[in-house]
Amino acid sequence: MDTTYSFSDSLSFLITIAELYLKTELGRQLKPYGLTQEQWAVLNLLWETNGVTQKSLAVRSLKDQPNMTRILRRLEQKGLIFRTENSEDRRSYIISITAKGQELREATIDIAMGIRRQAFAGFDIRESEQLRSMLTRINCNLLGMRNI
Repeated sequence: MDTTYSFSDSLSFLITIAELYLKTELGRQLKPYGLTQEQWAVLNLLWETNGVTQKSLAVRSLKDQPNMTRILRRLEQKGLIFRTENSEDRRSYIISITAKGQELREATIDIAMGIRRQAFAGFDIRESEQLRSMLTRINCNLLGMRNI
């Protein structure tokens, strides 16, 4: 194993730069829809599983509660989600997507898929799946360090 360390060539820096480029481009292309990348991520989670608690959305999106509250407030103001009382826990709400929010799915998913195609240009399917698998393993390994 190489014992020299170069920040600009480090795994964390390269992943951070890739994330920054992906988020920036997604945000740029979502702008005409009036969405930020963070708002779109929450809508995406609701498209996958509609009618969940705010806490569940926060955990699944890796956002803290104050950030999730802010994102949900904006989505609600735009008429893309609505909250209903949680019959199992009166201290929480169930977050659901509106028809207007559902209508954004196809166009915005196409945007994300186009960005993915660009990011993986020159990769064959095996390489892209291998990268996804390796990043998943890295995340699991690092999560194990947190003693959760």
